[in-house]
Amino acid sequence: MPGKSNPGANGIISLLVAALILAPLLFLAVHYSTMPARIPVHWNIHGAAGRWAARSFLAVFFAPILSALLQVMLALLATDLARAALAVQGAGESSAWKRASLQANLTLIESLRLLLAALLCLIAFLGPLSSSAHGGKWASSLLLFLVSALLLVTLLGVVRITRLQRNWESAASSREPEFQPSNWRWGVFYHNPDDPNLLVHKRLGAGFTLNFAHPRAKLHALLLAAIIAFTFIAAATI
Repeated sequence: MPGKSNPGANGIISLLVAALILAPLLFLAVHYSTMPARIPVHWNIHGAAGRWAARSFLAVFFAPILSALLQVMLALLATDLARAALAVQGAGESSAWKRASLQANLTLIESLRLLLAALLCLIAFLGPLSSSAHGGKWASSLLLFLVSALLLVTLLGVVRITRLQRNWESAASSREPEFQPSNWRWGVFYHNPDDPNLLVHKRLGAGFTLNFAHPRAKLHALLLAAIIAFTFIAAATI
């Protein structure tokens, strides 16, 4: 089974993520006034600009702002996963598998935080890079690498999490709240005011979902709604 998460490693990831958000924000802010009236906002697989838009705050700063919003949401989720892993009681097989499953989810989230921050940092710099002689080709190669790494890490993480969850399901008591159909709304949303846990195993698929009766679940839902709203507003105005 996997060991406990490393706070030092998580701290390094947070510092790298912060740098990957601040670097494009500062660069774009300094060079905003010198940018042309129309800037590239979409690129093909070869790194060539495929769509242009009028220079605006959202067009220029969309990627780093989206990155910051995603990182707040993922950092909150990582914090709650770490707390949940520490809060698991008991030394039995079921508790051990649940703790391992929570830690595996935390490892995946931390990996995705870093890769998403790097990907959106690159996207933020694509405008300046695409105007250089070799920037577009170099950027497209790095973009392909980051997308491939993101997909591979996600796939490996899901496979690992699925295996751990199946082990937990085999060892857990049938009286566990997650196994009670009455605690699920439409078979998808877990809502149990009597369960103090914020995170519970998904009924469908693998991983964890929120206990929507928990007060902290509202914060997660609000952050997700903010990201969706920001994305739609940007898509409609850029």
